[in-house]
Amino acid sequence: MSHEARSPLNGAALSLALLDGIISNDGDPSDARQLVGDLHASVEAAKRQLDDILAFERVTSAAAAGGVEWGWVRVAGSELRRLRSSFAGVCRAEKICLEFRGVGGT
Repeated sequence: MSHEARSPLNGAALSLALLDGIISNDGDPSDARQLVGDLHASVEAAKRQLDDILAFERVTSAAAAGGVEWGWVRVAGSELRRLRSSFAGVCRAEKICLEFRGVGGT
């Protein structure tokens, strides 16, 4: 999926670079109108791809969450350490502070 989103962005970047060349007097000014049209088409294609990716993510995450049974459980010792370890990397990457605490029981 990433190459589908990247292709129109590459086209937009190329159009911008060529337009920059025209502005710097390194290109043919008669090409500007076509390059702007290509730029618009590339940006619209990228927007559609990103919208599709976001829609897919919403549908799949909602479907996945709908099948999860929620409840409270007592977690301590090695299970608590395993939970902390499992989430540590993604929490660091997303700058999320997630705190796990064991609860003393009777």
